[in-house]
Amino acid sequence: MLSPFEAFALAKYTNAPIEQRLEMLSATMSLITNALASDRPILHLEINGTKIASCESPKLGENLNLVPILLNTNRQIGLHIFNDSEVTAEHITIDFMAPVDSTNILADQWILEPKNPNGWNQWHSVAADSYGDIQVWSPQTVVISQGFKQRFLTGEFFIHADRSATWAYAVSFIFQN
Repeated sequence: MLSPFEAFALAKYTNAPIEQRLEMLSATMSLITNALASDRPILHLEINGTKIASCESPKLGENLNLVPILLNTNRQIGLHIFNDSEVTAEHITIDFMAPVDSTNILADQWILEPKNPNGWNQWHSVAADSYGDIQVWSPQTVVISQGFKQRFLTGEFFIHADRSATWAYAVSFIFQN
């Protein structure tokens, strides 16, 4: 399977020792890949001050690491999306999906979308501004109403910006009441 790459490396690096040519091609390809990736915004999500582990550009059906978040009796979900790159993040978008009735989510600045394929409700919010290096966007706080009587709520968040990958997060909210 390496034959085409070996042939290209032999033709491209004619002055290098034969045994080093494929390694030189690999190093060049890494530089190109890093250069292309560096012009994309890199985002991360914090919920109530906790940085959440993500999965970049998840594949359909891929399992996400479930992060437990303890919610105080006020049931507020404070979201902060950080731009960790030197590239400006434009049109940062966040989606929240959960198996909860829409009447139990208080977030009037979020747009309720049609239910996703697994039957969960989905809410959507988009930043009005662009965010540069190490800047933070804080969409409206989401509140789970007291009408939601279960002890746990599992949900998923997806964030992205123009020219960025999509980051996926799975969270289990644990209520303290």
